[in-house]
Amino acid sequence: MNQVNNWIDAGIMTTATALATNSAASPQARVFAIRYLLVLVLPYTRFAYQGLAVGDVTTTDAERSVITTTGCRSQLGSERANQSGTPLPANYASHIRQTLAVLAGDAAAPAVVRNAARCFH
Repeated sequence: MNQVNNWIDAGIMTTATALATNSAASPQARVFAIRYLLVLVLPYTRFAYQGLAVGDVTTTDAERSVITTTGCRSQLGSERANQSGTPLPANYASHIRQTLAVLAGDAAAPAVVRNAARCFH
């Protein structure tokens, strides 16, 4: 998957958007598609699957302290994608934002898909 993340290409973006929103696709495939979309709008951020799939987790320890672990774990990278194919549309960022907002609010989508979509702030 890292190889595809090195490409900035309208065709790949269209395919990733279609896969991310395809309710018949596996949740794992949809999360990886969301990861590609996130790389386009957050080019210096690297997400692992687990960092995307896990949501916020709140637990209470033995002393009754509430501990919240946030989802969307990522790392900062120093390079952005270095391969270009077909140029992205001028409104690509707003299109991705809208797609992720819809997925994040879709109660019918698996939790891992909603969690991944929420990673775009």
